[in-house]
Amino acid sequence: MKRLFILLLFVGMLYQGIYSQHVGIKSNLLYDATTTLNLGVEYRLSSRWSLDFSGNYNPWSFSANKKWKHWLIQPELRYWKNEVFRGNFFAVHALGTQFNVSNVHLPFGIYEGLQSNRYQGWAVGAGLGYGYAWNLNCNWNIEAEVGVGYVYADYKRYLCTKCGQQTGAGAKHYLGPTKLAVNLVYVIGGRERCSSKKSREAEMLYDQQLDKEAEERDRKKAEEQEKSRLMTEPTLPNEVAIDKSVKSITENKNGEFRIHFIVGRTLVLKDFEDNATELNKLKQLLDEPTKNSKVTITRIRLDGYSSIEGTVILNKQLAQDRVEKVREYIRQNELAQLSNCIITAHGEDWEGLVSLIKQDTNMAHASKVLRIIEQTDIMKGREKQLMELAAGVPYRYMAEHMFPQLRRVECLIEYQIEK
Repeated sequence: MKRLFILLLFVGMLYQGIYSQHVGIKSNLLYDATTTLNLGVEYRLSSRWSLDFSGNYNPWSFSANKKWKHWLIQPELRYWKNEVFRGNFFAVHALGTQFNVSNVHLPFGIYEGLQSNRYQGWAVGAGLGYGYAWNLNCNWNIEAEVGVGYVYADYKRYLCTKCGQQTGAGAKHYLGPTKLAVNLVYVIGGRERCSSKKSREAEMLYDQQLDKEAEERDRKKAEEQEKSRLMTEPTLPNEVAIDKSVKSITENKNGEFRIHFIVGRTLVLKDFEDNATELNKLKQLLDEPTKNSKVTITRIRLDGYSSIEGTVILNKQLAQDRVEKVREYIRQNELAQLSNCIITAHGEDWEGLVSLIKQDTNMAHASKVLRIIEQTDIMKGREKQLMELAAGVPYRYMAEHMFPQLRRVECLIEYQIEK
């Protein structure tokens, strides 16, 4: 019954995450070396948070009554320093297990006298962990983790020779290592971010820009503290004396810009797609009021979007994170006052996808794709039907030619020019 419960739990988690942009399936190589069957699933909750669940099962008995029979489940919540599945992470985990062990040597003095006794019982515990993930390629990672914490165990002791006569019972309180893992991880959805040469080059820029941003953040913070100290009263830019007897004539204008993102990412990369050109034009417009007193920025609108791969909730969060990154970029580069900035996260841009499909004359099965989008609800398997249509040919075509255009933040700058 316990084995069936664990199996059903894993299947349920796999079913929920199989179509998401980032789900990791993993095996602990250290457990593999001890002939323990194990499987882990890690689900990306947001850009920096993930939920990991691992299960282990050892049913084997060996000669001389040597055995380490047990099952173990270990859920874990992780916080990643940079992003999920890359670099450093910190974790908090729980564990539950039942065991039947004899004639083996367990580390850290967990149970002494195992050469002549058999221990059988259960244990629960919790702990903290630290780990690091190395990306081997688009889909494969190596991940190492160590955890320490507290375990309470309840056990009965038997003579190991016949394993039937009980000689004692008790409880054990343990403080020490509670998790040790070297995981081989396969990331579902990782292949998309390497589908083009531009994406592979952007991956390298991503790590470089993280370091630059950290340095720039420290510098900006020091400058802001100094400015705050020197400023006794805030002043408004472009504030001029107005003669109310003279009516000013103004012309309202808009500037529109579009910033693109790597799949599953939220960092503003200057060298990705045409971002360099768009960011340069955006900077020029936002700088204009400092050069021309007749120009006034009246409102800034930032609208965030994501492509359709993955869950609705995850893509909504991606859009929110992206739009906040652009706002932070404007703030850090002192391009404009943000009191008049409005941000909106739209999530999956199905309308934009429909528009791109109608414009594309080379896409196969376009009419069937549009029919699925129109007739199938997002929460009732729309994306799954698109992935299964014509063996996935139209879906892969959209992933390569259309989805990258949907991962964006649109910037609308409204301004006035005094005549």
